[in-house]
Amino acid sequence: QPAAQQQQQQQEEEEVEGEEVEGEEENIMEEETTAEDELVDPMAMQMLRSNLSHRIESIQRGNRLTETSSILIKSLSDLDDNHIELVTWMRLAAGTILHSDIGVADVVDIVALYDVKEVESCISPYTALCSPTDMKTADGKHLVFPTLETLHHISDRCQHRQANNNNNNNNRGGEELEEEERLHDNGYNFRGWLWTSFKLSIALTFLASAVISTLSSRSVEDKESSSLPVRRRLEATDDIPGYMKPLLKDLKEREKLMKETPPEEVKYWFEYTGPLQKYYYRYSVSRAKADSFEGRDDSGVVSSRFVENAGGGTFHENLPDDTLLENCRAMGHSVAGKRCRVLITLNMVGAGRGATMLWETTPPNDSYPKPWISEQESAATHLERNLREMNAMCATGQMVLRVQVLVCEPIPGQWTDWMDSMLPDCGGQPLTKTAHDKNVDTEEVKVEERPSPVQVVVVASAQTSDSCHDLKSGFMEKRMQDLVLAPPYLSGTKKAADPAIKTTHPDLISSDDHDLYIAMKWSSLVTTRAVFSFLQASVDLAHAAATPTELDEDGVTVALDGPSSPFLIPSFVRVSYVSEENNKVAKWRMHGDFFHPAAWEISKDSYDMTWIPDKTLPQNGQWWLYMAEEQMPVNPEIYANEVTPPIVQGGSNFFWMITEKQRRELVKTSSCKHENSKKEDCGEEPQAVIPLGDLESFLINFTPNTALGKKHVEGRQPGYSRAKEMQVDRDLVRERKQLKGQEDIEKALFDYTVYASALIHKDATLKAARARDAVLTEKFEKEAVGPQTVKSSYYDVTITKPRQPIMAWCQHISRRGLCSLYATYFRSSTDTRCHEACGLQKNWTPVNK
Repeated sequence: QPAAQQQQQQQEEEEVEGEEVEGEEENIMEEETTAEDELVDPMAMQMLRSNLSHRIESIQRGNRLTETSSILIKSLSDLDDNHIELVTWMRLAAGTILHSDIGVADVVDIVALYDVKEVESCISPYTALCSPTDMKTADGKHLVFPTLETLHHISDRCQHRQANNNNNNNNRGGEELEEEERLHDNGYNFRGWLWTSFKLSIALTFLASAVISTLSSRSVEDKESSSLPVRRRLEATDDIPGYMKPLLKDLKEREKLMKETPPEEVKYWFEYTGPLQKYYYRYSVSRAKADSFEGRDDSGVVSSRFVENAGGGTFHENLPDDTLLENCRAMGHSVAGKRCRVLITLNMVGAGRGATMLWETTPPNDSYPKPWISEQESAATHLERNLREMNAMCATGQMVLRVQVLVCEPIPGQWTDWMDSMLPDCGGQPLTKTAHDKNVDTEEVKVEERPSPVQVVVVASAQTSDSCHDLKSGFMEKRMQDLVLAPPYLSGTKKAADPAIKTTHPDLISSDDHDLYIAMKWSSLVTTRAVFSFLQASVDLAHAAATPTELDEDGVTVALDGPSSPFLIPSFVRVSYVSEENNKVAKWRMHGDFFHPAAWEISKDSYDMTWIPDKTLPQNGQWWLYMAEEQMPVNPEIYANEVTPPIVQGGSNFFWMITEKQRRELVKTSSCKHENSKKEDCGEEPQAVIPLGDLESFLINFTPNTALGKKHVEGRQPGYSRAKEMQVDRDLVRERKQLKGQEDIEKALFDYTVYASALIHKDATLKAARARDAVLTEKFEKEAVGPQTVKSSYYDVTITKPRQPIMAWCQHISRRGLCSLYATYFRSSTDTRCHEACGLQKNWTPVNK
């Protein structure tokens, strides 16, 4: 018994010691975890989760395929150098590696990693690695690699790694560092990469031999890298890009329809295409059925009403290449990233459900079928659609996005959780965790206790709360501008500071470095298409500013290369559809057409047309809408504009974008005005412009669709610069008694602004054509009706029958933003059929054609 008691006591002591050791190990692990969490931004790690998993799957697939290629390579060792099948086998092995979904820079990295020794450092050697232009493989063979075609891939990655290596202690968003920390934290085996590199290095030897045998040896010339992306030129070839094949098929179908239809049966609407769509405008409880209209929306504007999927239309759901990322790097922050860093600042003032504030209601729930809800019933549906669009932006793989929600007072946590759950591809987490997901914790984690792409900011205090809720005060618009621009004088800095350095509170995500800033009200619709088109237009203006040219004395051309050249920023205009809630004025003006959006803040007199030279474009320039008036919203937003004007003249206060480079220029101007009493010494105000060839991408849907048919405040109406001429026209109509006994129609025409998007495109095109016609005509007659020397081939016709298929096809391309999305083809190929529709043809079409 004493022996048994002694043995039992010894076992208890060992168990106590074991528990103490385990407790110490847990404490050590917690300390290490805390230390690691302090080194890297957990927010970015969360956003990289999806991207990393796909990358690891690609590497594993490449591992399996390289095993197959190694078998092929072994069979090559028994063949003589002069054997007729040698080249065939080499190309087969090279093709195996090519289709392993591993990029060029990945292959070079893997080969180079074989000779890299892992050192004890907080930075993985993979992060700091910069691939050399020549190397030795594992078997000692010397390779002159990579070839000229692959240098730009490796150069971009090399510059990115060097930047991250130099700024790893300061750069909170260094994605390359976070990626490697993530790999390390999840236990991925670095030596597995070396084993893969060993097999790939052998295969690469024969891959390089096949490449060198088919390509002539060319020396690699060191060229200065430009900050702007180089225009890619297509060579004259019969090969058509894959993204153009559906469009060419559509053209054949249009031509077939016109050819096979008897002339007497041809209808004017043959040129409009697309599926029939329904607009449900009210629900009948007695009939348990929703009333609807049926038709086609061929305006090209992206709307929440008729475009069901997020992204900005079928063409923009899957971007064809990395143009968006390249443009973002050119106009964004100096540190090039693997993805475009986007900040969206969301103005939530006025959001509600009827008279109830939105935050006092319950968030939408996808766990049960949703009842039919009108566009005007609740702001929740519009916020939900915008969050879906933001998540689609992250899903492209080219953008990483954060959302800053501006409110006047704290909101319930359930709304914060819901907004976070709507952005899974941006790093958000679902509200409920499913049982089949074994990789998640069983305990719920609150948003404020983990990284989230959403940050809710209360911008008002108890003293300013009433002003914040007042839609006429311009309070929230001012806060939105201050958070995005972050000028140094906001923090009390008296001396001129570097505009690149933000002095706002570091806890604000807007204080971080971003490439693109989007400021918007909850009622405006943001899309991937709008982001793509804005970046493309910004790069076009940057190219135009770098174009040395002499200003033509024709009153149309505006050169951007001089010291007094205007500062132009692409801007947006809101459009609305007609709804059942609109008054009869809006329905009269739209002729009962519920399927076409219209603007109410601009008119035909709000803009002029200008040709801006750009040496990188086919005819050395393109046409732009140049805003000549401020946008004029209705009450109460018109008063908010007077208190807080838009940052761009002629731009919108309720949906605008700027790049990092544009932000710095704006900060310089605002700081100068803050410090100097002479405002004229601070340079010209930024001016709003819109590219003619991509006009519809800059028309942003006002999702409640209640704006049309509202009367403007007297003296604050679009076309105010020509108010006297408008009154003369109205008096002339009265004298001629053209609307005798129809006072309501007269008021609808002159007292209300309903400017259809199709009419905006038509007026802008004819303005540009007439301006150029006046320059080219030797004896121009101002009183003449119609063109005299050049014309618009699409609009200068009598519309009794549809236009020719090619003309309608090109307009279809322009309206859907494809002139920008497929700019590589339309600007660089020998196919010039759509140059006029894309705004790239300066002298339009001769009248005699």
